[in-house]
Amino acid sequence: MILALLETAADSNRLLFWTLLVQCISFGYMLKCRYDNDYIFHADPPPDFRFGYSVDALNTWFDQLGYDGCRSVYLKFAIVDLFPFMQTYVVLLAAPMIWVARTSGKSTKLALIFVQVMMFDVVKTCIPAYGCHIYPERLPPPVILVASTANRLKWTSAAIGFAMIVALYFETRRAETKARQGDHDKSL
Repeated sequence: MILALLETAADSNRLLFWTLLVQCISFGYMLKCRYDNDYIFHADPPPDFRFGYSVDALNTWFDQLGYDGCRSVYLKFAIVDLFPFMQTYVVLLAAPMIWVARTSGKSTKLALIFVQVMMFDVVKTCIPAYGCHIYPERLPPPVILVASTANRLKWTSAAIGFAMIVALYFETRRAETKARQGDHDKSL
């Protein structure tokens, strides 16, 4: 069902346009929150902009934001991240995967890697958001390690997805070039 929705979106220029518009608006809001994080609260980058983190690093970040920063910056950031940002990036990343998969004769199920990215992103976002919600209490270290692992798996899965798009694209181009050369050779 999810794949059918992604395929429908990939086939609709109008839906892709509106998805991109929503993505840009939500990304702009998230950048504003990142600006507040950096320049108002002088905090380290939020967990969303890191490749994993330690228990101490996340607790330091909570302390840098403090109660007000957690409430006014990160919880608002997390809400927009959870919806609509995550859903729109899945559609926008799955669409080119579907296009190159179809062109290369591969399964469009490859696009589901970006759903996997979102699932890791949900875990990675909800745990620090809950940590902000309960601040100044601390999250248990094993919970922070789950969030850090989900963060690393999110970025790794995204990189694999991007690499698959690029690899399928160049595989398709190479096959097209060979086919054109074969047709050219036959005409001689």
